[in-house]
Amino acid sequence: KLVDNAAKQGETLVKGLGGLPGDTLAVALKGLPVGQPLPPGQYAVFSERPQSTHDSRTFGPVARWRIVGKVVKP
Repeated sequence: KLVDNAAKQGETLVKGLGGLPGDTLAVALKGLPVGQPLPPGQYAVFSERPQSTHDSRTFGPVARWRIVGKVVKP
């Protein structure tokens, strides 16, 4: 998914969708402890390389309106 970066205006991040509203995740997200379901309208996005970039573990769940597109592999 393409996600609007709230920290840097005009920057778009490419992240994998890892959790939908209501899903309970086995990892802690910033502001959401393990075992607590994602709130309505909130999604968890993850990086393929979490050691070198940021994802929902560091910036928390993402509001639906911040997901701005989908990456399609040829």
